[in-house]
Amino acid sequence: MPRSPVLLRDARLEDCERSVAVLARNGLVVPTDPEAARRSWEWLWGRNPAMAGRQLPMGWVLESDSDIVGFFGNIPRRYHYEGRDVLAGVGSSWAVDPGFRSGARPMLATWFAQREADLLLATTAMQSVGRALLKFSAVPMPQASYQQVLYWVLDAAGFLQSALRKKEVRAPLTRAAGFALSPLATAVVTARGRPGRLRAGLEPDVVRAPLTSAAGLALSPLATPVLTARGRPGRLRAGLEPEVVDLSEVGEQFDDLWRRKNAEERRLYASRTAEDLRWHFEPGAQAGTVEVLCCRRHGRLDGYVVVLRTETHDIGLVRAKIADLLVADDDARVVDALLAGAYQWGRSNGCHVLELTGLPPAIRTVAERSRPLIRALPTHPFLYKALTPELQVALEAEEAWYPSLYDGDTTLV
Repeated sequence: MPRSPVLLRDARLEDCERSVAVLARNGLVVPTDPEAARRSWEWLWGRNPAMAGRQLPMGWVLESDSDIVGFFGNIPRRYHYEGRDVLAGVGSSWAVDPGFRSGARPMLATWFAQREADLLLATTAMQSVGRALLKFSAVPMPQASYQQVLYWVLDAAGFLQSALRKKEVRAPLTRAAGFALSPLATAVVTARGRPGRLRAGLEPDVVRAPLTSAAGLALSPLATPVLTARGRPGRLRAGLEPEVVDLSEVGEQFDDLWRRKNAEERRLYASRTAEDLRWHFEPGAQAGTVEVLCCRRHGRLDGYVVVLRTETHDIGLVRAKIADLLVADDDARVVDALLAGAYQWGRSNGCHVLELTGLPPAIRTVAERSRPLIRALPTHPFLYKALTPELQVALEAEEAWYPSLYDGDTTLV
C-alpha cells in the first residue's frame, strides 16, 4: 500500500505529546510524562521572554497519516550586540523516525531559511549534526578553548568510583579501588591548587536556581589517580563566605549589572536581565539543582556565578557545572571569589568535580592559575550562522563572543 505524503509544517503547542514521543523513541532524553512534557513546552515557548517581540516558529514537525514522525525545535533567545537587540533561533531536539529520514534535510533547510531571526545557534551539536550544519554554511564559534573543559576533582573517591564504572569495572571493585586510591588522588589533587580566592568586600551571595563525562580519561585501576585526579580547587577566606539567595530575589541589581556589562565591550551577549535569568533557571530552582553565587561591593552587585548540579546516573558521577559567570569589567578579584564560592558549593552538595566550559580569556586565565585538569570535548558543539551583514563580519572575531553554558539550549534541555 503506498505511503501517505509527508507534510512539513510549523509546530504548535498542541503537538507536544506526539512530538515528545518521536524524540523519546529516537533516543533523546525528554520528559515523557504528558503533564511534565506540557509544562516543559509551555515554559520553553509559552513563557519565554523572547516570544514577546518578533515571533519565531517554535519548530517544525513532519506529519504522516495524521501522526508526527519528525520534530525540530526552534527556541528563541534574546541576545545583544553593541546595545542592539539580536533575536536568535536556537536549533534543538531534532529527531526523525526511521523510514522518514529523507525529511530530515528539509527540516534543517527550513530552520536555516527563517528570516525573522538575526542569528542561528546550535550549541549542543553532536558530530553528525555538526556535519549537517556545516553543509548549510554554519561555522564553529571562534573560540577554540570552548572544546577544552577545565575541571577540578572535589571528591577523589567518588570520582574514581565513577571513572571505574565507566570502564565497566565490577561494582565491588569500584568501591574498593576508589577508597583505596583516594588518598593518593587527594594528595595529587591538593598539589594542583584551587580556583579562586575569596577577598574582603567581595563576599559571594548565592541565588538558588539547578560532569561532563569521564570519556577523555584513560583509566586503569592503578594508573587512574596519578593521571587524572590531580587538582583540588578553591580556598575560602574568612569574611568572604558565600550567601544563599532565592532565585525569586534576582531583580534590579542584576538588571543594573547587566546594563553595565552590556555597555563595556563590543561583544555578543545572551540577555541576562533579571527576567531572562529567572526564566532560564526556573526548572533548576524548582528541582533544587541550581545556585547563583553573588559578589557585592559597597552594596552593589559586581558579579555572579550560576552553578548547576547534574548527575550521570549510570556511572554515579555528580558534576557541578559553571552554567554562567558575569563580572563587571571582568575584575579578577571578583572572579576569584566566585570560583572559590562555586568550589565550596560543589563540595557541600556532594559533587565529585567542578567544571568550567567556555567564557572569555580574562576569566579562564584566573581559573587556570590553580592549574586545573583539562578534558577535550570530542567535537566543537557550538556552531552558528549570522543572518545579518553586520553580525556576519563581527562574529568572525573570537573577542566578539562571551560563550558559556548559558548560551543557546545548553542548560535549557
